[in-house]
Amino acid sequence: MNYFSGTKEFKFCNGTNWVSMGIDEVSFEAKDCSGTTNANNPIVWETIVHNEGSAYNNTTGVFTAPVAGVYQFGFNTLINNLGSGEYRYGFYKNGALDNIIIEQKASGVWKTIQGTMTTKLAASDTIRIQYNSGTGASYTDCNYNRFWGRLDN
Repeated sequence: MNYFSGTKEFKFCNGTNWVSMGIDEVSFEAKDCSGTTNANNPIVWETIVHNEGSAYNNTTGVFTAPVAGVYQFGFNTLINNLGSGEYRYGFYKNGALDNIIIEQKASGVWKTIQGTMTTKLAASDTIRIQYNSGTGASYTDCNYNRFWGRLDN
């Protein structure tokens, strides 16, 4: 895929032809439906609900901005009932921690953790979510674990 910044659209080659897409067509939603994620690991949301503009990679869990602009991202994930204490999830921009969500959880309780972030990205900047610390695993359930994003402007 090839991106052209500085305009309100981006173009990519589908193998045969160049295709133009307006910036309002950059959005995605993905679910984490298999396995669990332990602390200090990125979350790969492998099941795509939609991926307008093809900017989300469901193999790596990374969103790559096709055009510069202001983007909004969010996630929600379910923490299993085995652990307790502080849980930290991070939004990583270009591989560096940019925003962190911290939650406290009691033992024997399931908890949904949610976070949102609005940020300005340049074309080719990346965003991913990582489970940074906690005493339990991030539980896998398609109904609870989602990562989404869209271009706001």
